[in-house]
Amino acid sequence: MSIAFGIVVSGIARYLVAERVSGLKHLQVISGMHLKAYWLGSFLFDFLKTSVSVATAVILFAAFDLDLDASMAVLVAFPFGVIVFTYVFSFLFTTESAASSLTIFLHICVLGLATAVTFSFRIAIPFLMDDGDTMHAWFKLIPSYPIGSAMYCDR
Repeated sequence: MSIAFGIVVSGIARYLVAERVSGLKHLQVISGMHLKAYWLGSFLFDFLKTSVSVATAVILFAAFDLDLDASMAVLVAFPFGVIVFTYVFSFLFTTESAASSLTIFLHICVLGLATAVTFSFRIAIPFLMDDGDTMHAWFKLIPSYPIGSAMYCDR
């Protein structure tokens, strides 16, 4: 799941960086397009892309009777948070390849690794519980973290 979400989100970041570097938005604005329409269209298209992955995950959770109710609620809210996060995160990059690679890496590490480490620190290792709570608070800033956190809490 972390790989699938990472790939979808990296496509969004890659497009945003390519668009900013090449000046496509500026060209469209000069041609008479309204910025509100541009951003609304971009957000809706990105929302549809992420919603396909989210719907697939929800269907698979239900099909395999995984009983991850809290995770499903977090998954439904995921597109709203990850799209805004990606729009802001994309300003860190000047090349498409860097945006794509680091976005995939970030979401795989956070959803696949950081949630497991944080959960272990908070629950299983008594002398690291405070560190785990601190990590949990900071990782919440990345939208893919609450999905993994909710999955661990459900289980």
